[in-house]
Parts: sequence; C-alpha cells; structure tokens
Amino acid sequence: MGFPLAYWLLHKNRELGLLDKTVLGFIAGLGLPPILLFLLSFAMPVGPISIAAVSLVLLAAGMGMFLKDNCLASLKAELGESVAGLGALKLSLRNPGELANSPALGTIVSLAVFALILITFLTRFQTYSPIFSEIDPYYYIYSAQMLITDGSIPVHDATAWYPFTEMSSHRVRPLVPHLEAIWYFLYTNVMGVSGYNNYLLSIISCFYPPIAGMLITYTFYLLFRVLYNKRVGLIAAAISVMIPTIIQKTLAGTYELAPMGMFAIVFVFAAYVYAMKDVSDRKRLAVAAFAILILILGTNYGMLFAVPMTIYLGLQAMVSGLASFKNNKVDLGQFAIFNIVLAAIAVLAELLYNSYGSGMLQPEPPTIMLGYIGAAVFLGGIALLLKKVTDKEYKTYAFVAIALVGLALLLFSPLKDKIREVGMSTLGFAGYKVPLERTIAEQGMAGSNFEGSLGFIGKSLEGTQFQILEGLSSGLIFSAGSDTMVNLVLGMAVPIHTSEKHGLFIIFILISVLAALYLVARALLQQGEPILPELLLLIFVLGVTYVGVNKIKFTLLLSLTSVISFGIAYYYLERYLRHVLTVITGFLTRTAIIDISKPGEGFFESIQPVAVQVILFVLALFLVFSQYNSYPLAGPLLLHAFEPRFGDNPEMFMPKMQNICDRVRDPTACSAATPQYTENISEQFNSMACKYSVISDVFAPKEDELLAANFKCDFRLTDYWVDTMEWVDRHTEKNARFASWWDYGHWLNFLGQRNTVLRNEQSSLDMIGTIADAYTNASAEELKQRMLFYNATYAIFDGELILAGTNNLGAKYGALNYLGCAWNNRTNVSVPPGTSECERQHLWETIVIPATPRPEESCAISQVRNIKGAIAYSVSDSGNLQPIYCVGDAKLADGSSMAGTYYLGKTDGNGDLVLNKGFIGMASNQSGYIQAIMFYTPDKIWLEDGQLVDGMGDAKTHFYQTALYRAFFLNDLPGFKLVYQTNGGEVKIYQISDEPSQPPVSPSPTPTPTSQPPPANTSTTATNETNYSSNTTNTNK
Repeated sequence: MGFPLAYWLLHKNRELGLLDKTVLGFIAGLGLPPILLFLLSFAMPVGPISIAAVSLVLLAAGMGMFLKDNCLASLKAELGESVAGLGALKLSLRNPGELANSPALGTIVSLAVFALILITFLTRFQTYSPIFSEIDPYYYIYSAQMLITDGSIPVHDATAWYPFTEMSSHRVRPLVPHLEAIWYFLYTNVMGVSGYNNYLLSIISCFYPPIAGMLITYTFYLLFRVLYNKRVGLIAAAISVMIPTIIQKTLAGTYELAPMGMFAIVFVFAAYVYAMKDVSDRKRLAVAAFAILILILGTNYGMLFAVPMTIYLGLQAMVSGLASFKNNKVDLGQFAIFNIVLAAIAVLAELLYNSYGSGMLQPEPPTIMLGYIGAAVFLGGIALLLKKVTDKEYKTYAFVAIALVGLALLLFSPLKDKIREVGMSTLGFAGYKVPLERTIAEQGMAGSNFEGSLGFIGKSLEGTQFQILEGLSSGLIFSAGSDTMVNLVLGMAVPIHTSEKHGLFIIFILISVLAALYLVARALLQQGEPILPELLLLIFVLGVTYVGVNKIKFTLLLSLTSVISFGIAYYYLERYLRHVLTVITGFLTRTAIIDISKPGEGFFESIQPVAVQVILFVLALFLVFSQYNSYPLAGPLLLHAFEPRFGDNPEMFMPKMQNICDRVRDPTACSAATPQYTENISEQFNSMACKYSVISDVFAPKEDELLAANFKCDFRLTDYWVDTMEWVDRHTEKNARFASWWDYGHWLNFLGQRNTVLRNEQSSLDMIGTIADAYTNASAEELKQRMLFYNATYAIFDGELILAGTNNLGAKYGALNYLGCAWNNRTNVSVPPGTSECERQHLWETIVIPATPRPEESCAISQVRNIKGAIAYSVSDSGNLQPIYCVGDAKLADGSSMAGTYYLGKTDGNGDLVLNKGFIGMASNQSGYIQAIMFYTPDKIWLEDGQLVDGMGDAKTHFYQTALYRAFFLNDLPGFKLVYQTNGGEVKIYQISDEPSQPPVSPSPTPTPTSQPPPANTSTTATNETNYSSNTTNTNK
C-alpha cells in the first residue's frame, strides 16, 4: 500500500537501490495507514469504513503520483538492473577475479541484506502464541481491542483504579494500536470472521514485533549505507541480528511499544542522515519527517531523539561558527531551515499526542521539545550571523553574545530544571523517591559484564592486553570525572561506578569518540565537512550508553548504541589502516627495501584499498561469527525455523501423538491425540505437546532440536494462569472487578475481559499500598471493606505471591509486606525492604533442625516418660542459631501422631515440655540442617486440658492472621467463599459472600497489633529475591 508513494518519492534517487525503495515502501505501508486512521478518528470511529477510506486515499495518492511522474519506467529500469546484476553474479562465480569491479557486488550485498531481514523475522516469529508469557504487552493490546469493539479509546476508563477513573487510560501512543486494529479488521473481513475474539487479536498482533525486528536489522544497514557505504551497513546489520536483548524484545508476543521504539529510533537517525546529504531536497525532508512522526506517534522514545538533537544542533552551530573564522564560506542557511522544519514537526506531533492523551487541547509542548526547537532556532541564528557578518571582529562579538544568551537560557531558564528532572528520572541515581520504586526490578543497577545482554560485543575478552584496553577505554570515556560531572550538573551526590563497566563495545565507543574528535578538528581547520552526522550519533551513543551501563532498565537501548558505535569504529579503522599502509609502503619504497618497478608502477598503491578492505572484512566476519556463536540458539533456530508446531496444526500431529501415547502412555500425548484436546486454548498451545511436535524422535532427541523446542514452546503463560483467566471470562459477571496484586491487572483486562483494582502502570501509590496492606496485615473484614470501596467482589490469591519454590516462602511477598508497612507508616523509602520491625512481625516462623543431631543437641520432652527429642533453632538477626523448640512426636486429638515442636524451658504441671500447637512444613535439607516453616490452623484438632483447641494461639507473628495466609493456605477467609481454584491449587479466587457489617469507607492505615514482639527466628525470611516484583509497566515500552 505504501510502495507506490514511497517509490514516487525516491525513484530519482540513485543512491538507494531497489531493495531500499521496496523496504522503505513497506515501512510507509506500515506507518502511514495507522497515522492517517488516527487523524481520521477525531472525526469518525475506527472501523471498516474508516480503514477502507484511509486505504483508498493512500493508494489513490500513491498511484496518482506514481503514474504522473512515469515511475513505471524507472521501476522497469531498476528491475532490469537487478536482473543484470543476477546475471553478472552468475558470471562472477565462474570468474571470481572479476567480482570487485562487477555489478554483481551490489547484488550480493542486496541478497545478503534480504537474507538477514528474513533470518531476523524467522527467528523472532517462532514464539507466536495467543498466550505469550509477558505482562506489559496485554496493556497495549487492550487499546487495540477498544478500537475494534468500540471504535475509539476513551480518555479514561473504569478497567482499573476505580473509583479514581481519571487515573485509568489506554490512550497510549496511537500508531501500534491503530495498526493492530487495521490488521484485525482486514483479516476478519477477508476471512469472513464475525464478532470479536481476544485470542485472534493476540495472534494477529504477534506479527508486529518480528516485523519491527527485521526493520531494525534493515535500518542499521540503511544508516551506515547512507553514512558510509554498503559494506559497513551490511556488517552492522549482521551484528544486530543476534543480539540477545534485541531478540528478546522483538519476539512474537511482545506487542508493547519497545519493538516499535527500537526500530523508530534507528530509522529516525538513518532518515536524518539520509536527508542531511541534500538538505534542499524536499523529498529527503519528507522521509525524515515521516520517521519523526513514527517516532513521536508510535513510541515513547521521542526524548531519545530530541535531547541528542538539542545538544547536537548547539554543538554543530558552535563548530561551524568557529570554523567560519578561518573561512567565511561556511553556509548553514539551508541546514538551519531543514532542522527548524523537522523540529517544528516533532513539536506539533508531540502536541497532537498530548492533546489526544489528555482529551483536551494542549497548547504548550514539553520543555524537552521546546529545547529541541530552541536549538534549531539557535542554529538559525548562527547561520544568519555567518551570512550577514563577515568582519572577524564583529563576528567574534556577535558569536560570543549568542553563545552567552544560549548558555544563560540553559542555566537560568525553566529549561535547566527540566533537564535536571529528565536526567534524574532517566538515570535514577538520586535515590528512591517512593517505597514502590524499591520493589521494582528494572530500577536496579546494571552489572559490570554485558555478555548476556549483548552477546560477543558485550564480552570482556580474556587476556591482559584486552583487559588493559577495555579498562583504558572505560576509564577515558566513563571516568570518575564524568560521574562527578553528572552529579554536578544534576545537583546530586550519589556514588556512580561507570568506569568499572567492561565489554568489547566500550572499545568501539572509544574509537568512535576519537573519530568524532578527529572530524571536529578537521572541520575547524577547514579540511573536512562542516556538517558532522557522526557527532549526532556519538551524542546519542554516549548518553544512552552512560545510562545503559548503569541501569538494568536501559540495557535494551545499550544494544542499539553498541551497533552504532561498532559501525563508526569499523569505518574509521579502515581509513586509519589504509593510511598506515600508505605510510609503510612509502617508507619501504624510499628505503629501496622493495622495488615497485617489478610488479608495475603504482602496484602497492593500487592494492592498499583492497588489502585494507580484505583484512577488516575478515575481522568483521570473525566478529559476526562470534556474535552468532555467542547466542547458543542461533543455529537451532535457523535449522528449525520452518518446522510447524502442534498448536499451528493439531490434526497434523495427532498420529505422532498417538504413537507416543501407545509406546509410553504419556498423558499429554494421549490427550493431544484426540480432537477434543484443542478445544481449550491452553491445551492447544501446551508446551509439552509443542515440544513433541518439534522433536523428530522424542525417544532419541538431538541437542539442536531440544534447544529449538524449548525456545519455540516455552514462551507461554503457565496453564494455571490461562485456566484462571478463562474461568474468569466464562463464569463471572461482565462488569465484575477483581482485587489482586498489580502484576495480574493486564491479564484480567485482556485475557479475563474483566475489570481490576490495580494494574501495572502504578497510577495510584495509595491504592497499591492499600491492597498490599489488605493482603498482608488487614483482617478479612477490612479486606472486604476495601474491596467494596473499589467496587470489587472477587479477590485472587496465588502462589506466586508467597511460594518460593516447593519448600520455601518468599516470592513477591517481600514487596507486599514492605509496601503494606510503608502504607501504615511503619517503614519508609529510606529503609531498605526486609529490614523494618513491621516487616519482621508479618513474616512466617522459620526453624532449623539438625539433620543428624549431636548428643548435645538432644532434649527431653518428658523426663517422667523418658521421651527425647532434638533441639530446633531459630536464626537471629546476626545469623546465630538460638535454641527455641524440642522436636519430637506429638499426638493429635484423634490419637494420630506427627512430628511436633515443644517449647524449651516451658513445662506443664507434670514437668513435661508444653506443646507448640503447630505443624512443621516445607522442610528442606541445607548443609546438614533441615530448614522448615511452622504452620498454624484454626482447626480444633489439639487436646489441651481435656478440651479441643486450635493452634492459632501459638502463632508467633501477625503473618498467620493475614488474609493471604488464611485464603491461600487455610482455604478459610471469613465473609468470603472460595469459588475457584486451579487443579494444583496455584491460584484461588474468593467472592464476597455476605454483606459488610458497615458501609464501605475510604481505606486508611491500620497499624498492626504489637501485643508481643516477634521471636528472633522470624528474621529468617525468604526475601532472598533482591527484586521483589516480577515486572512493571515501563514508560519506555
């Protein structure tokens, strides 16, 4: 759809080949329809009519321009050249010596780029599933659902954060949701599918991330193709294909904004560099403007372009201004106009989105965008100065005056505070502002090794020489001085350790920095180009890398800057080596060490470029191979890319499943051999059935098949969560609202099609604290009161909140406990999670028992009856073992016996140790000791003084009174009824069963009773996870 318009725009350009114009046409067809549909949605709802109107207008405009300028002739000529290139390639294969000067070389590069694009898509698409195992994508895809079912996205909705609905909105950046809605309407209308199906939308949307991934590969090629040459572009694209973080974020199913963001930020730099080649060409300007629209309207990465552009335009103005003192011919006029137009488009696009997002006109753009257009105007001022003032003395005064005005705006205007705010929020080094931030994994600091994220280019190479080089590179680029400068500029005083970061990419960045300094020096000396695109790229690389090496959240962007720095480094290494060879050749010739007359005049000079290219190309191939080899799945994914899975075509694999069933009676295979099995979405995409289908011989599997099967089959939600959401969708009221931890809010909205109290975007810190406290501190009646205030009648309790494996507790409970205590004002953001007295009071009781008790660890339960036991310990805050119980046989009221605990030093009238009426559970052997957790129940199964009693009176901490403990472990929550639980008990759903004793009121903190201090052993917790929450909605996603 976008090809006719894109080809008309580019058909006279000989710099770009047919492949480039075809892919850019594809990008136009990907970006223009949703942008136009979004604009049209202000006048009419989204639906088949509006989509048809947009499609017809775009196609008519494109074909009209295409035919008007006789582009068909140009297209035929380019197709002829491509055919000729293929013919030349066939001849070159017979005569390899002619390849260097043959048109086949361009054909080879085009075919290689196409192969890389195809490989990128195939490796990413293999994980497609309607139940992909992620959290955030389901928030963004719900926006597309609203467009499909309602024709528009309301400014605010009641899907979460009720009654504060002004906090709930699905008006995200509009390009991706409108694109998904277009695809859904096209598919359902062509295939004759009626009604709305959320799983179908999920499957259709799975195409978007791999498509974004293959466009990332292409735009890296385009960037360095227009900046340098095809060879550098090809190698940079090849490096990017197998970077682990890029793969992870472009898998089918990750339909959030990050895939579009990564593509858009590389595309906007490529389009800008392409347009810089001729700033007077309006068609090039149109390409750059289109890229900016995709970036602003499709992603949250606009700042990543606006901030570097602001800095770059200011520096470029200064460099050009200084260069003019040596030569008055420096002309920045067209370049300034070009940038002012692009900045204006960026500002207007941001205003449009802000107005759309808020539902009202927003006449004031964000300060960062004002800084961008301000820098463009500053460049225009310098350009005007260079044109009007030729006298050096007057030029000096004027130049200094403009520079001082610009500096004053930065230091004394509101822009300074905004820059500081953006810097602090981006870097996140100023400490945690609220307790919630302490429980978010992505807010953590990154490590010093990046091989797991970047592959080989993130590897810290072995060998003293490489370590010295990496350390020198890191020290020069990210020295303690740079850390100090960041603290100074942002007004912070936080220790940062950027200079400790290592990896091959750091060396690339150092070479890029040296190259940029070299270019600036040449520009100042009037020996090189006055306009420096590398300077812009380097500003982006340094800024993003500085953040990426320090924060886990931005490691994804580090993958992009690593490829960009590699491309720059590779090109200038080639130039440098060529110069070195020239010097060596000259020296050898002058000293008569070699005789150039024998091979022919100029022989050594003629082979220098080829020699350098061959040397570096071989090194680049080694790097590409190492990059692919560092990703263990690269080979298996390519080998098994086209193999179908069980979920793709269940009927095809039923005979194979029956064969497995007949041989080993595997339950999954036996079930999968029947047509009824696929009636459930969870079973159709069952991981084990999927693996059986991928592995050719499940009784003798090959290693590459196992790796491919795990990759293709394991990226899906667990059965118990899919079953839970299906039950929610089918068995609860359409307007039902669920209380749960915020991790599951997006699933409830999209997969369960129901409302939720909390959701991952963390709109209300108070509501998050309220629910955390309701689960970990409040009574069942208080939980009910809070739920009714939030209009919720169902509550979800799941093992992921409390179970840390099969024999321990922990998981996300640490986050809930910390946030609940903070909401009750019993801890605060300055106190790390897991260290407050309040949190200790809400933890379970853990004991340690010797696996093989020593004689001194024996204890007497009854001296009279000669009943012995073994000492059980608690663990103090300092890690010391403290005797607390004697473990031995204990009898229940029905006469049965079990292992029980008796209080040391506490005896009854007979002199026997008093029984602690609790159960020992979740025992695990650890270094000669058995660690176990005590459980107490309200069941009257104990006999005390002839009376049946329960064990709750012996519970040591408030944990045993919490709603979470009672609901998940005891299946008993007063005032609620258990209406659903999964087969394995992983998830339990309760419904309010009776009316509250009083009308619901706004929740307020209720301090925990502190009738008795917790024993020392409760400090042994399962808060072993530093990161307490599984995921969050990232504004950069």
